[in-house]
Amino acid sequence: MMKYLFLATVIASALGCVTKPQHYHHTSGSIRVNKQAESDIASVIKMARRSQPSEQSGFRLLNDPVDALVTRAALISRAEHSVDIQYYIYKNDFSGALLLDEAKKAAERGVRVRILLDDFGSFGIDDVLITLDQHPNIEVRLFNAFRRNRTLIGQLTFGLGHTTRRMHNKALIIDNQVAIVGGRNIGDEYFGANPDIVFEDIDVLLTNPATNQISTSFDEFWNHERAKPASSLIRKVPLDKDIVAKTRALKSTSTIPETRSYIEAVSQKLARAKLNSEELQFSWAFSEVKYDSPSKVTVARDRYDLMWSSQISHMVDKLEHQLTIVSPYFVPGQKGMDFFAGLRRRGIQVTVITNSLKSTDVAIVHSGYSRYRKQLLDMGVTLYEIDGREKQKLDKDSLNAWFASRSSLHAKLFIFDERTVFIGSPNFDPRSFYENTEIGVSIHSPELAVDLNQALEDVATVNAFHVTVDAHGGLMWMKGEERFDKEPGASWWKRTSNYLMRFLPVESQL
Repeated sequence: MMKYLFLATVIASALGCVTKPQHYHHTSGSIRVNKQAESDIASVIKMARRSQPSEQSGFRLLNDPVDALVTRAALISRAEHSVDIQYYIYKNDFSGALLLDEAKKAAERGVRVRILLDDFGSFGIDDVLITLDQHPNIEVRLFNAFRRNRTLIGQLTFGLGHTTRRMHNKALIIDNQVAIVGGRNIGDEYFGANPDIVFEDIDVLLTNPATNQISTSFDEFWNHERAKPASSLIRKVPLDKDIVAKTRALKSTSTIPETRSYIEAVSQKLARAKLNSEELQFSWAFSEVKYDSPSKVTVARDRYDLMWSSQISHMVDKLEHQLTIVSPYFVPGQKGMDFFAGLRRRGIQVTVITNSLKSTDVAIVHSGYSRYRKQLLDMGVTLYEIDGREKQKLDKDSLNAWFASRSSLHAKLFIFDERTVFIGSPNFDPRSFYENTEIGVSIHSPELAVDLNQALEDVATVNAFHVTVDAHGGLMWMKGEERFDKEPGASWWKRTSNYLMRFLPVESQL
């Protein structure tokens, strides 16, 4: 993962040579299809909308991991004009291969498929990407691409500040009619298909006009100079039309009972997915898509006019009572501390839900957070950390449940009072604000805000530790009747190494 490699970029001494960005021949650009184009999905959305105002977008949360995967696959299977895929991490495991298989089938039907991946998050699946790229209806582009004749770690080390600025966006767009944005990358751990861990995440399915805004963002990235055609980067391989299907078949023969059960559950649910107006139940609200310009990664870090965060500043200014932040990687930095201090002076209640040392998948980020923890508590910020201690696997009698033995928070959302919810790809950390590009959507729905606030209260009560300060000024973690004066579930070695990582000069990269 990127944050682990940043540590390597600091301590590495010599792993290659310094190189300038490589410029490749650009194929002709392309843009989204007309949002008025007729299609089955357009007809379904029209029926679902009925008398709803045209300026409002339909939205539907995808919090269940199986539903999140099946919805993506089902939508791609119904595409008639275009499929646009944009992700930071894309793995060629069961989940990733399932979606690529559906995309390839769509291309066979004459659908235009554009796949735009960050080259760090998709590094290692070149054979799959270049095989797909050879299809006449599929084009693959890689953002901020690496040279194939240099080591990855070497380019990260000596390209610090250039190669380390990534496209963290996550979006799937079908026929410019519906789109999915949120926290999930494409990989088994994001959809409950990994028997060891699942990332607790949330996406949102959106209709127009929000979808058209997401398509506009995709076009900006697709046609940007940093988006290089895969054909100019990756050596062509003999065309293997069955390469995706072979990967899925390999996964299907797994000897892990839970994996076989999961694959069967997805297959059954996908077969039943009709995507009609009765099944696609939407709520409706005025929604605004917020995203970074792709040029953000090419300019100085003070170009706030290119940043998603500047686009939600008016919602911060209008806060009256409460701001709730859910961020798996939470590193406020000094600017963030000043931000929270300003909110507290205004009397705004601030609640943060993040990972504990035990639940996080990137320990160095926790070290960046933990140095600010006591200060946050002293200024009156409420902190909850997800309980990451291993839990006993449960028997599953529903397709809505996942089977992982432990979970890690990966959802990213902000709730402004009880009025607006922002769901997307950004974390509350320097990397999301200044280094990477991000995308999200502000949904102005009091009903959604109230429901999510209640759901998060339940999560905080049942699945998280409330972090407080004890009578002696030390930290204390509380959950029900349990009390801890050290990071719950973390070993002595993990606590010690996490403390020592605080002194590494890498906060700007976390």
